[in-house]
Amino acid sequence: MVLESINRIKAALEDIGIVDIIILQSSFSSGYHLILTFASTLPTFPLACALEITLRNAGFILRQGHLEIFPNTKPYSAKQITNYKAIRCPMQPGSGSFLLDDDLQPISDSVSIFLDHCDRTLLMSQDSDKLLYW
Repeated sequence: MVLESINRIKAALEDIGIVDIIILQSSFSSGYHLILTFASTLPTFPLACALEITLRNAGFILRQGHLEIFPNTKPYSAKQITNYKAIRCPMQPGSGSFLLDDDLQPISDSVSIFLDHCDRTLLMSQDSDKLLYW
C-alpha cells in the first residue's frame, strides 16, 4: 500500500518535471520522506503551490502527520511575517533514518551516501520551469 502510494506520488510529480526522488525512512516510526533535489534555486512559495496543486489534482489529501509538503503553502499576513513549517534534518545519526531503494528496502544510514544520492539526482529537466509559474 505504501509503495503504491509513493509510486502514485512520483508519477504525479513527473507531470511537472520532477523525475528523480530520493526516498527515506524518516525515523524508527517508519514514516517516509520523499526528497527532491534541484540544480538551481527555486522560489519556495511557487514550488509549494505547484507540489500541493499537483498532489491534490492526483487525488491525494494533504493532512498534517500523514501527507505533508515542505515547503508548505504558508498563509499570507500583511501584519506579520509568516513562516514555513519546520522539518527535521534528514539522516540524523541514531534516529532510525535510512536511505531506501525504489522497493523501500534500506540502502544505508550514512549521511555521506545520502548526500552522494542527492548530488546524483539533481534535477536537470527542462520541464522544471513549470514549477516557477503555478
